[in-house]
Order: sequence, then structure tokens, then C-alpha cells
Amino acid sequence: FNASPDSISITTVSEGRFLEVNGEYTRITGYSREELINHRVSEFNLWANDDERRRMTENINNHVRMRNEEFRLRTRSEELRTMLVSSEYFQIGDQPCVLIVGTDITEYKRTEKALNQSEEQLAKVFRLSPQQIIITRVADGKIIDFNESFLRISGYSRDEVIGHTKIEKNFWARPADREKMLRI
Repeated sequence: FNASPDSISITTVSEGRFLEVNGEYTRITGYSREELINHRVSEFNLWANDDERRRMTENINNHVRMRNEEFRLRTRSEELRTMLVSSEYFQIGDQPCVLIVGTDITEYKRTEKALNQSEEQLAKVFRLSPQQIIITRVADGKIIDFNESFLRISGYSRDEVIGHTKIEKNFWARPADREKMLRI
């Protein structure tokens, strides 16, 4: 429990009262164990938005098991963290409880967003470049993609070129030039 790299909390289903939290939960949220234990989840401003709070509350109240569902969590310092959450229900005595395990994927999501933005920028450069750009597979020379400048200058349509090789379409005046290009 305490050695887990994931945040873990145990709360009562009926009141949402914290019974136990591990060190990772306190590290991520910024609240100490003493501040959380025996207090209700609703006493803390942990949800990024009301829709996610309602979804979590409904899942818990209806004993819906969650598996890797994404939620955004607000920390004590108002930072938003993206968590991948799973839950399990059990009893402590006569008290229905829920164990919630959360994996912090905030940095992964930030990296994913930056990568998507970078890919979008590269795609714009590719599409809008005044230079002809053709992407081919090295193994067999099949054309995978090309930009509008290539279409405009070559006179070919997309369907006439995709999946063919430059050799099939006689793009190389001398096939030896292709071999030379592959060595670069």
C-alpha cells in the first residue's frame, strides 16, 4: 500500500470519508494524511470540474468498477493533474468501502499534446512547402505521401501515384540516381 508508486485511497461509499491514503496520494494532492483521514472527500476541492465529480460520485454510489478511467484532479496548490483511475469495492466490517488507485499521467498527457502540436506544424510545412516533397519507403521505394507542390508540378493525381514506385512512374531519369540517393 505505502510502497505503491500509484496514489491509493480508501473511502466509505456512503459518506465518502477517507479511511486511509498512501504517501503518493498525499504527495500528489498536497494534503497530509492527518488532514484527510476521517474527513469527507467533498471537504476538499479535488475535482477539476463538476462533471467529473458527478461521474465519480455516481460510479461510487452505484458500485461501478472503474478501470483506467481518466479524471482531472485539483491539488491543494490548484494545479491540475490528470489521473488514470481504477476502483474496487469491499467491506470493512459492515461498512461498504471503495479502494481507488490513481496513476498520474499528467506528464504523459503534456508530452502527447506537445508531440501532436509538433506533428501538426510539420504537416503544415509539408503541405504548404513550395518545394516538391515525396515520402517513400526505403525498402521498396513505394510512394507513401507527397505534397500539393508535387501534384501541381507533376500533373499526376493522388490515386495515380500512391502505392507506386518512382521507378514505375519514371521519376528517375537514371535509376542509378535512386541508388545514390539511398546511400545519403
